[in-house]
Amino acid sequence: MEGLPWLVGGDFNIFLSEEERQGSNKNRVKEMVEFADAVNDCQLLELGSDGANFTWARGDILEKLDRALIGEGWLHLFSETRVTNLPRVMSDHSPLLIQCRCPGPLVRPPFRFQNMWVRHRSFREVVKESWNIPIEERGLVKLQVKLSRLKKCLKLWNKNGFGNIFEKLKLAEEEAQEALKRFEQNKTPENRAEMNRTAAELILRVKMEEDYWKQKAAIRWSVEGERNSKFFQGWVKYKRSKARIFSIEEGDQTLTEDEDIRASAVNFFQKLLSSDVDKLVEPDLDILSSIPAEVNMNELDKTPSI
Repeated sequence: MEGLPWLVGGDFNIFLSEEERQGSNKNRVKEMVEFADAVNDCQLLELGSDGANFTWARGDILEKLDRALIGEGWLHLFSETRVTNLPRVMSDHSPLLIQCRCPGPLVRPPFRFQNMWVRHRSFREVVKESWNIPIEERGLVKLQVKLSRLKKCLKLWNKNGFGNIFEKLKLAEEEAQEALKRFEQNKTPENRAEMNRTAAELILRVKMEEDYWKQKAAIRWSVEGERNSKFFQGWVKYKRSKARIFSIEEGDQTLTEDEDIRASAVNFFQKLLSSDVDKLVEPDLDILSSIPAEVNMNELDKTPSI
């Protein structure tokens, strides 16, 4: 099932942590560890859920026994998956409502600086050339204009100069393989130099791909330089699915439609940042006179004896 879009859900009769139960002190550590090991072995991910925290009740004992787990391939098939724990009515278990949504139309993403750009040999020249163009503005306005112009230059350079990192990585792999074959057939200094050049280019492209997925996943890998692009790609999709907002409270209403949620967010910040606000109170600057001119650090380090 590795890589295939599969979902496992229902009553697992065990929970993953002590926080997922109340009203019982029975030792179930062995079962919890076995369940966690099974989830890891199957490379399953939990998206979390809305609704009640516990899905099973008997007397005063509350536990989360019901859940939905997905494989990485599920995120390729559905861009969004929402799990809701419904109220318990005719059973001591909560039904799970699982809603899936297929990918919608592509939306142009906002500009984001890519860490992999700094590895390219022409990056510094592009930044220097854009930054040194003289302008008449001064102060923070000058900084804003320079940053805005640099953003446009980097977007154009990324499209025309930097190119598609995945296509260039594939091309670098092919060139390195061909250079290696030529050197094995004819061990001349020229073929050796070409083999070393293509190998260095391949390493650079691999590093760029690592930088791209690490930045997307917002994770620092425990061992720098260890290539695990598949892990980062899966984590990016997992993060997006977990961070999805399905509903918000606005007054006495619960908004669930995407258009309503977006409109509510826009209205909130328009009111928050509008000019129709109360006059700010002047700060009391006299308080600054009570701050000592210097502090004896030795006195701060002393600890009272007991």
